Amino acid sequence: MSPFFAMIVPESLKIGWVECAGNLGLGKSYAVGHSKDIRRHQPTTRPNPTGRTKLQAESDIKMEQESVMSSLPSPPFYFADGIDNLRDLGGYAISPTSSVRRNYLFRCATLSDTTPEGATFLADKLGITTIYDFRSITESERSPSVEIAGTTRHHVPVFRDQDASPESLALRYKDYASSDGPQGFMRAYAEILRAGSASAFRAVFEHIRDRSEEPLLFHCSAGKDRTGVCGALILRIAGVSDEVIGREYELTEAGLGELRQYFIDRLLVHPAFGGDRGSAERMVAAKAAAMMATLDWIDKRYNGAEGYLKTEMGFSDQDIRLIRKNLVISEKAIL
Repeated sequence: MSPFFAMIVPESLKIGWVECAGNLGLGKSYAVGHSKDIRRHQPTTRPNPTGRTKLQAESDIKMEQESVMSSLPSPPFYFADGIDNLRDLGGYAISPTSSVRRNYLFRCATLSDTTPEGATFLADKLGITTIYDFRSITESERSPSVEIAGTTRHHVPVFRDQDASPESLALRYKDYASSDGPQGFMRAYAEILRAGSASAFRAVFEHIRDRSEEPLLFHCSAGKDRTGVCGALILRIAGVSDEVIGREYELTEAGLGELRQYFIDRLLVHPAFGGDRGSAERMVAAKAAAMMATLDWIDKRYNGAEGYLKTEMGFSDQDIRLIRKNLVISEKAIL
């Protein structure tokens, strides 16, 4: 099995961290040392001490959230103020002596709440020059992205005119995902693949082909579905194993922190879910098996990720070789 890293899972997901660490071959002692809750958006329930101003209380909460988020393993995760689920897509093993380039490909959730400090981190610390926004027109108008100096934002919707926020996708695919698990998500992700190839995903792969020295970031609303499918395609083209691709996708459950609970709560009040928490949790989940089933669908329909890039995006064999060359580095994996 390829080297991998620890996935920190909040208690609210009802998954034992010790169990997760064991599944990844990391051992109980490592798990115990890294078993912090990573919730970011959890509202504090502590009473405000007498004499504390609202600004002081909010400052304390922010410092606590930053401390919690900083407990995520870095790499692949990075903490940038106002940005959830930010991580490097590099560092994964391809062979014993090669891996995916680090500090070049980044993925995250929406940038709508990015603070000035978070924006500075993206542009100056990570060196990101270009941002690809997969959200629909409806989503981007409802929650505009923060302009980040030194970067160029390209709005390349996967679903141009549909509301494709996590809760909207959940409602659309409820029957799929609640009926037969990974296969249901596979059908939902197949629709994303069919919709996103012409403009959204192609733009990212063109960047990798043509601008190998300009780090990029791609995102949707939660950084889970549209972003996850694109990230999986990139890693598959690079040569990463399906098991590791699935585990990378699964990290979104940790990366979203309490934003995950926010989406669940939004679904629970919708009549379509009737207060069924189990169904809502399944719809917001990011399980490795779902992405591995999607990769299997790509293999059967397109004869692999290369076939998808050729058939749906119009890339040539030479294009794909150059894309792969720009993704892979002759260094041992760190993840």
